[in-house]
Amino acid sequence: MTILHPDDFFQHLKTLLNPLPEKVLIAVSGGRDSMVLSSLCANLSPDFEIPEFIAVTIDHDLREGSGREAAQVSRWCKDMGLDHHILRWDHEEKNLQTGEKENSGVSTGLQARARSARYGLLIRAAVHHKCGAVLTAHSATDQAETVMMRLARGSGPRGLSGIHPVRAVAAGAGASCSLVRPLLSVTRQDITEFTRAHSIPYADDPSNENQDFERVRVRALLKDIEHGNQMMSANLLKTAARCRRSGAMMAERINGQFKKIGGVFHANGAISLDGARLELPDMDEMLARAVYAVGGGDHPPDEGASRLCAQNAMESGKATLGGALFIKKESRLWIVREPAAFFGRGKGRQGACAQEQNLQPGQARVWDRRFIIENLDPERTVHLVPSQNSNQSTLVEGPIEALQSLPAICVSGECDPKKQGDRGQGDRDMVGDNFQQNHGRGPGAYPAYIKVSSLLPERFEGHVIRFP
Repeated sequence: MTILHPDDFFQHLKTLLNPLPEKVLIAVSGGRDSMVLSSLCANLSPDFEIPEFIAVTIDHDLREGSGREAAQVSRWCKDMGLDHHILRWDHEEKNLQTGEKENSGVSTGLQARARSARYGLLIRAAVHHKCGAVLTAHSATDQAETVMMRLARGSGPRGLSGIHPVRAVAAGAGASCSLVRPLLSVTRQDITEFTRAHSIPYADDPSNENQDFERVRVRALLKDIEHGNQMMSANLLKTAARCRRSGAMMAERINGQFKKIGGVFHANGAISLDGARLELPDMDEMLARAVYAVGGGDHPPDEGASRLCAQNAMESGKATLGGALFIKKESRLWIVREPAAFFGRGKGRQGACAQEQNLQPGQARVWDRRFIIENLDPERTVHLVPSQNSNQSTLVEGPIEALQSLPAICVSGECDPKKQGDRGQGDRDMVGDNFQQNHGRGPGAYPAYIKVSSLLPERFEGHVIRFP
């Protein structure tokens, strides 16, 4: 069965999304892949119970004329009968917030940030329009390139699983939806032939020919290799499929290991393990996932380094890795957020995570990638600042360091975390005062109008990818 036929494509979509949501968002860049995806969605038979499709194009504003290109894509989609929206990434404003200076041209770092922002915008648009899924047009060729790139970096089974056909995703503190890649079995050559056969307009991104980017270089390398081995891309796809299957089994095993070693997700954003059981075999991946969950990084650290760090902490009392601090306390090994990584290393430097945030009435934000904090008050704006609380050591469950990166809740007036006992300026619910009353057990100590949800299990298990 070829899915490049509307009827077969619909059956394939039903296999990936069961049940089909009432609304589905299509990410459309204007390139040949996304225009074919748009055409397939737009031409589904009315005899089927098809979802309502909404097409969205992200204007990254990274080169002159990008706005005109997005407008052209909008006209093409509307000619197909699709509802279309253009969203613009305001990257200059984001750079001011992070204090980064932008180079002229598109660097690899900027390209990565643009990708993250693109997914964030698409997911937020999906939630706004009540779409249950986002479709992207990644092809079998994209998959082969991705696996090749990760193979060159020495990735393990998780990395070599490549692009997943279906993933749960979220943006910021928002709800999750499905990210679906229905064209992963279709090569770029097949897509190109489909555009010619059906006169589908498209405009390829000129950066696809820019040798400064790793993917472009790998694409050229794959073409050269396939002159002598025509099965190279097909074998890379098989590798990805096998690694996804083994990855699913590995995830179950890691969850089992976490329970076997007495793992606990604590309300204060820390994880603790039974130190006496650390010598059990095959704990490396589980420890790496625990560091990733607590440390706030983009990826889990090296598995061997995770085990070594745990062993060093059990011998010397403390060790650090990937934004996390390992601490031995009695018979348990605690993994807490490393204060130096949270607040910023060096005199006069402030960590990006340790900045004050405002929560408008009804608004929710992610704090340090470990918590979603929501202001349920219908009228008051609250302010989140780092607690820096280190004076309640006799009342705290676990190491006192776990408290320092938690947010203090301030309502009206100035909020100085160094003056947590002083209520002279405005109405404050400081985390330090509440910990005195609640034995330091974490976000459950916050006032009733503050809802706190832990993201530790989500990050540890990896079942949701959350974009900024």
